[in-house]
Amino acid sequence: MDPGIVNLTIEGFRVFRELKLEGLGRVNLITGRNNTGKSSLLEAVRILASNSPSATIRSILTHREEDVLETDEPSKQGYAEIAVQVLTLFHGFPELSGSWEPIVIAAGGSQQPMKLTLSLDWFFEERAENGTRKYVPRQMELLDEEDGIPLLTFDTGDTKRLLSLEDLRSYPYHLHLFSPESKSATSISCIHVSPYGGKSTVRLGTLWDRIALSDLEDQVVEALGIIDPSITAVSMVGGDRPRRPRTAIVRSGKIPRPVPLRSFGDGLN
Repeated sequence: MDPGIVNLTIEGFRVFRELKLEGLGRVNLITGRNNTGKSSLLEAVRILASNSPSATIRSILTHREEDVLETDEPSKQGYAEIAVQVLTLFHGFPELSGSWEPIVIAAGGSQQPMKLTLSLDWFFEERAENGTRKYVPRQMELLDEEDGIPLLTFDTGDTKRLLSLEDLRSYPYHLHLFSPESKSATSISCIHVSPYGGKSTVRLGTLWDRIALSDLEDQVVEALGIIDPSITAVSMVGGDRPRRPRTAIVRSGKIPRPVPLRSFGDGLN
């Protein structure tokens, strides 16, 4: 049996500015130090292989606990705050006020080549007389205007689909009911096995409360620094709403804002 993927290219996704792998076989062993992109590589394959990449992205953000801004009433959150969550997928954890390149994931093998371009752009919403909606691209310098809508653009070359981030966050449990976003026959079967066994860092909350504001906090940071010296602080947030459980966040010298601990490598977690 020939491997479904022989070569893989990932651009602009998480730690990967550009990654090219050639000569992949039926079984592949990916090794590397903590937080160098081993899990991110698998996430990229999941997104590319899925016929519903928006549902897969939602699953990844939830698994990484990168949806910590979620509330019971998402409509009260600004679009900008929702966009920050999705920007964790883009290379370098870019700031909303900065710039970022689109994510490109491509693979070739025994089947026809597959390619997906994922971008986050701002649009104006216009309505025709018959009520239909039309999205018009907006300029980044107009970002402060309240009528701008951030949309994810999925481009497979054959099809192009826009997805509202509000839909991505408001209806996470309904995304799998939507029709496939790509009817391409080149999709491949993909089964993801989590190293966490479905558990989250919420169980750390009780343990953290026992040492909060004590000298032991410094020991936790020191221990994390053994694996990633860029870690300078750690804390727990959330827990004030049923859909916002407590989660661990860290401060890293490499990233301009606090991010979930789960955004880092499995070894650190």
